[in-house]
Amino acid sequence: MTRESAELFADLKPIVVPAGIKGAPIVAAAVTARRIDCVVVDHYRLGAPFERAARGGASVVVVIDDLANRRHDCDLIVDSGPERRATDYARCGSGNARFLLGPRYALLRPEFAARRSGPDRAPRADDGRLLITLGGADPRELSGRILAALPTAAETGLETVVVIGPANPRRNQLAGQAAALGVKCLVNPPDLVGLMAGATMAVTAAGVSCWEMACFGVPMVMIVTAENQRASARAVRRAGAAVLFADTSDRGIRRIAGAVRALAGDRARRRRMAMAGRKLIDGRGAARVAEVVTKMIGTRRQGERS
Repeated sequence: MTRESAELFADLKPIVVPAGIKGAPIVAAAVTARRIDCVVVDHYRLGAPFERAARGGASVVVVIDDLANRRHDCDLIVDSGPERRATDYARCGSGNARFLLGPRYALLRPEFAARRSGPDRAPRADDGRLLITLGGADPRELSGRILAALPTAAETGLETVVVIGPANPRRNQLAGQAAALGVKCLVNPPDLVGLMAGATMAVTAAGVSCWEMACFGVPMVMIVTAENQRASARAVRRAGAAVLFADTSDRGIRRIAGAVRALAGDRARRRRMAMAGRKLIDGRGAARVAEVVTKMIGTRRQGERS
């Protein structure tokens, strides 16, 4: 990873490489020296040239993607987009790669599947908590704008909890705003998974968080905050697990607040959305991908020995 990213993982002693194709020879050398079996590439601007040059002595190269907009030179492509097809990658060139496609392979942390299977994780729609989480940095400053427009707890019957990410430069200002509004504010909480699991409904960015909420059956008012989120966000909406917004103008923020008010008052709809989310994703995607990768490595090793 880059030096900036490596600072966040210093305890793990990451290998610092130049960005882009310049880093590929360093990765390849590390792979060969450490006898690595599998290289996983997860980067929107890296494609076939990097994958080919970074392979080194690895027998399996895995690519995590959700754009299908560039050529790949790898053994396995993982794309959790609900409507993704192998032909999408064939059009841009993917050679003989194998595909793991759809929400069945969404890469959530293991605790999501574990908590989802517990006795307290039946789809819920009872009054309780409205969770607001809009990413680690919230570059569009949506949290404060949405907080200012939201209906009060007296109107919704829900305790509002806003989560502020560790990279948000306005976290102190947001904490003050939340306090003035009587809203509970948590900065980088240690158990965000537990907060999600216990939420009645959520306002969330349409990134990985929407998969996580769906896994727990949390009805969502979902906001597109990056271009690459649009396709998956639309599919989650079509599945019936979320209400989707892309307009974050002042008018759009008012519409988002209106959707929160309407959903808070419609318990039957929340139940339907909860069941739709749980049907869409079960949280076991990472384990499925790991099983496939492990089998591929074993097969390649056996072929090398023979």
